[in-house]
Formats: sequence, structure tokens, C-alpha cells
Amino acid sequence: MPRHHMVNNKKVPFTSEEEAAADAREAALEAERAAAIPLERIAAIKAEAGRRIVERYPLHQQANAQARASELLEIRLDRDWTTEETQEIAGLKAIRAWIKAIRDKSNELEQLDPLPEDCTADSYWVV
Repeated sequence: MPRHHMVNNKKVPFTSEEEAAADAREAALEAERAAAIPLERIAAIKAEAGRRIVERYPLHQQANAQARASELLEIRLDRDWTTEETQEIAGLKAIRAWIKAIRDKSNELEQLDPLPEDCTADSYWVV
């Protein structure tokens, strides 16, 4: 449908130059919209990964795990770990490994082409 604008309260059709300029503006807007979709989906993937991590290991629990791992490393400088401490460090490593696996899944999802429209499906996050 031909475009127009109002001049002195009269409907005046665009010139070919005005049509070309309007087409270029619309194409640029469409390109911006298309570029924003992947960025929005990548942000959603990162948010979903963060949500899953914090749901399983709240931030205070992650901080406590980090602190305990530091304590155990200091102990190891002075002596060998006890059986209980060895088991404890294995548990802390498992927490770290699970969080890393979720981050790796996030990175994998961000590389998909096309990006998933709904990244909240559990099938994307099997680790």
C-alpha cells in the first residue's frame, strides 16, 4: 500500500525517495528487533541457569561451602584429612561440579541456532 503524508491538510503520496527512505527505516527497525530476540533469549537462558543453581544451592549455602573448602585446604597444609573431612571435601566437590555442569549447559544452549524459545524445560538441563 503506498505511503503518504499530510501537507496542508491534504494527503500527498510519498515520492520515490521518501518511499526508499521509509523502506530503509523499516528495514533497520526490523533488523534491530531481530537482533534483540537472541539477546533476550540468551538473557533468559542465563537467568534460568541462575535460578536453577540458587534453587538447589542458595547463595548462603554456596558461601558456606566455599568457606568450608578454604578451611579444609588450610587443614590439608598442616596434616592429612580425616575420613570425615575427606568425605566432606568430596561433597563440596560434587556441589561445585553440579554448578559447573549447569553453567556448561547454559553455555551450550546459548550456542544453539536457533536459540530455544522456552529454555525452562527440564530436558535442556539434564546433567
